[in-house]
Amino acid sequence: MRLEAARSRDPGGVLVYAPVGFELHHESRGAVFRMGHQAYIAFFPGCWYSGGPDVDGDGRVLEYYWNVQTPAVFEPSRIWQYDLELDVRCSEDRTCEVCDLAEFKAGRHLYPPGWAESAYGRSRRSGRTCVRLAGRCSRRRASGAGGACP
Repeated sequence: MRLEAARSRDPGGVLVYAPVGFELHHESRGAVFRMGHQAYIAFFPGCWYSGGPDVDGDGRVLEYYWNVQTPAVFEPSRIWQYDLELDVRCSEDRTCEVCDLAEFKAGRHLYPPGWAESAYGRSRRSGRTCVRLAGRCSRRRASGAGGACP
């Protein structure tokens, strides 16, 4: 996916602000997805996920959405990764679910050895971890601290 938006960068990662209408370019599907809400998307070096809170026009959290992927590659004009078709969605009450298991199972034969097992294991653990990270990001924003969460 190719991302184009305002970003905050520090050695610990990149935090992308995605306004309403933000475009996610899914290269392998030849599709462009336009967001109907605001979001903050955190990318961390070496991590097999990205994501953060989806928020409404008043800044209230709608849900936390995390994408299971290969570690992001940071380039001057884009961030890209290989989407492993698994997503973790967590409601504000911290109830989480792994989504898109059928897509993942259908495409897992296309991944190099080890990716599928690694992605599935990460998705099952990432709900709690991602909500905890999102809480840290929210506290850092509220306190005025800069940069992305570790």
